[in-house]
Amino acid sequence: MNTQRILIVEDEAIIAADLDRRVRSLGYETVGITDSGHGACDRAARQRPDLILMDIVLKGEMDGIQATRWIREELDIPVIYLTSHTDATTVNKACGTEPFGYILKPIDERELRVGIELALCRHRSERRLRQMERWMTTTLNSIGDGVIAVDSAERITLMNPFAEQLTGWSAAEGKGRPLQEVFRLRHAETGDEVASPATKAMAGGMVVRFDRQTLLMPRRGAGVHVDDSAAPIRGDKGEVRGAVVVFRDATERIRNEEQLRNLNLSLERLVASRTRELSLAVRDLEHFTDSVSHDLRGPIMAVQGLASMLSERMEEHADEEAEELVRGIRDGVGRMERMLGAFERLAHVQRRDLETEPIDMRQLVEECLNELTLDGRTPVLRVEVGPLPAAHGDAQLIRQVWVNLLSNAMKYSRKVREPRLEIRASADADDLVFWVRDNGAGFDMRQVTRLFAPFQRLHSSQEFEGHGIGLATVKRVIERHGGRVWAEGEVGVGATFYFTLPKDPPVSAGEEVDPGVSI
Repeated sequence: MNTQRILIVEDEAIIAADLDRRVRSLGYETVGITDSGHGACDRAARQRPDLILMDIVLKGEMDGIQATRWIREELDIPVIYLTSHTDATTVNKACGTEPFGYILKPIDERELRVGIELALCRHRSERRLRQMERWMTTTLNSIGDGVIAVDSAERITLMNPFAEQLTGWSAAEGKGRPLQEVFRLRHAETGDEVASPATKAMAGGMVVRFDRQTLLMPRRGAGVHVDDSAAPIRGDKGEVRGAVVVFRDATERIRNEEQLRNLNLSLERLVASRTRELSLAVRDLEHFTDSVSHDLRGPIMAVQGLASMLSERMEEHADEEAEELVRGIRDGVGRMERMLGAFERLAHVQRRDLETEPIDMRQLVEECLNELTLDGRTPVLRVEVGPLPAAHGDAQLIRQVWVNLLSNAMKYSRKVREPRLEIRASADADDLVFWVRDNGAGFDMRQVTRLFAPFQRLHSSQEFEGHGIGLATVKRVIERHGGRVWAEGEVGVGATFYFTLPKDPPVSAGEEVDPGVSI
């Protein structure tokens, strides 16, 4: 059942009554009949019908054409003309009001049905189209980008307010003009004229981006940097019907890029200055380290020589207490020489350029275990080595890491009845994680930060020999490889030492510079 409501405007009562009957028989509702133009306007404003059947010739001062014009402009209600007049003058006047149909009298019921349906359908379509146009217009007017649309001849068909503001042309002035006349582009550095982006977009059938150094030359004033693109507009069959140019003021971007460039230059100069200062400091520290090592070895050798001379003289007069003192001097000198050797090895780790290569970790660990068990001091212990993934790094330095960690674990497990060593590995998203776990003396976690500092020891030399350089060396080596080191332990239970290596090999490890050794 149709629910559309129809107003009949007809000054012949018999025709009006017949028309009312026919409309109802077609399933529509009539909201009334009026015989004048003023009556038609009044009832249309009050009752808001969906359609009006309007006779052209009416009683009174206002005819159907005048009434239709007012209703069309003020109420947006579709009108179908009913008339017996077919002369050119009447038809032209009627067409000027954009009616939705034209039915000649006497009225044929089939024509009436078709005319009503087409008028209602067309009005719904036009209403949706006007709504979309309003949405589109509102959107174009509110966005912060300039929009210019052109036809296939590159004549402007649309400009939004932001485009008016940037070009200095109003939409009314620009409409129909060639795009190149309103949207003039030049290269910011060369000053050369830039080809129309719409031309490129239509020729290539694809989106065209502006050069980042493009200037828009407005109607008045200086050029403005602009960004963005042009895209082709296609018809229903894919043919290019025109183009749309979307652009924005890029002044802020240019300003930010300039500031960023200046900041980068300042940072580069600062980094270069700091690098020179750091290089000088490292070189000075290296010289100081070598000098200290050399200067200390002289007095040590002198003391060693004097101890030997004293021992030879005392052979004729045996004195156990004096011999014990001489042995103490020699032991102290030996410890000092070993400490200097460890100090030099740690300094060497700092200065050595990394020579990165693939490392078979399982084979390297087994080699280190074999070497350490040959010294005769290693306790009989059970060693469990899990699967160890291959890694990348400086094989000689990574060997030092394993030697230090394994020898430490063996040393601090020496006094345990059943010493046990566990060597494992795992992986996360970015790193390989290796660890060595023992069941030896362990340590107090409150002092864990001292473990990796040079010459810091948590046990006395009477309990366990050493100089406090091994773990410091481990830390330096792993950090130079881009990894990290940490430890967990419990007194009397054991300790676990972890280190990581990146899954991907370091790109420029050899260029890394460490500021020196903390002592």
